[in-house]
Amino acid sequence: MPMVGPETADQARLLRLLRDDGPRSRVELADLLGLPRARFAAEVDRLTTLGLVESAGPAASRGGRRSSLLRVGTQVRFGAVLVGDGLLRVALTDGELNPLARHDEPVDVRLGPDVVVGRIGELLGKLRVEAGPSSLTGVGVALPAPVEVRDGSPVSAPALPGWHRFPVRDTLAAELGCPVQVDNDANAMALGERHAGTGRPFDDFLYVKLGESIGCGLVLAGALYRGAASGAGDIGHFQLTEDGPLCGCGNNGCVEAYCGDVALVREAVSAVRAGAARGDPGRGLPALHAAGHRQHADRPVRPRRHRRPDRRRPPGKRPVLRRPLTHPAPPRRSCGCGPRYAGYTRFGRTETARSRGEGRGRGGVGVRCGC
Repeated sequence: MPMVGPETADQARLLRLLRDDGPRSRVELADLLGLPRARFAAEVDRLTTLGLVESAGPAASRGGRRSSLLRVGTQVRFGAVLVGDGLLRVALTDGELNPLARHDEPVDVRLGPDVVVGRIGELLGKLRVEAGPSSLTGVGVALPAPVEVRDGSPVSAPALPGWHRFPVRDTLAAELGCPVQVDNDANAMALGERHAGTGRPFDDFLYVKLGESIGCGLVLAGALYRGAASGAGDIGHFQLTEDGPLCGCGNNGCVEAYCGDVALVREAVSAVRAGAARGDPGRGLPALHAAGHRQHADRPVRPRRHRRPDRRRPPGKRPVLRRPLTHPAPPRRSCGCGPRYAGYTRFGRTETARSRGEGRGRGGVGVRCGC
């Protein structure tokens, strides 16, 4: 099956604009790309022939002849794969990266890359059939490990035992018949923020991923920066101390050994056990708070209770005060109307004020004086 994709850098830039910003007119796209009209028309015609771009009707009039809108082809489909933390997540999107279908299931990466990559191919094929008879235009795979992007394979991956130098990209591309991009999960998350998240307005930012593994993605000048060895954001295995806790990579004192999920749980359990041994379970509570728990050490962890829907306060309705506050509001000092407020409480009126028919609201709000 022949692979379909942009053939030139200008075609890739055009598709990127349509993917990120939606339909645009031919005039706008030509101006943004800085291409002569004839060359731009040739690139659009080629993308239209490949089925990657199609017309979306006439554009708004700018005076003179109306231009036409272009958009990513409706038959374009992308696959997204996330491996890690005991979970395999596979999704299918349209050309503008709007999710169409998704499937999650537990996975044991220790079974080996052949089993996991084979399962990825099966799930993508199933989702493609469910979403409609269309071929995949491309697939992106995020792995919790350093990735040699040029080869599409993980390298020295503590979280993926047995995956070193396995050709993930080539294996999936041969099975699915479309281009495949393999990268570190933190880099993929940074690109997601750049496309449709908080990083969209910024050209330079740092995305930090905290979880079972720790990493970061660098976006510089609007593009992902990987470094010479594709490991610019691999901060999880920076060694902080030589005599620190053992990390999954085999070294001691790495950032991940101190701040990863496994490390936080280990510290919390150790603190609670140490407190229980001294007869004071409360000594371990600060560690439990750091691990995300807010329960007493001698009580089982239970799900948080929520108020019944029929007892929730309607939006915009203020709570009713259960006890009166009778201290008077301080008089105004900007004028001589302070005595007018002598009969008011902070949140309402006293009997004297009610008998006068004055003041409605907090602190006598609504009473006006001559000033």
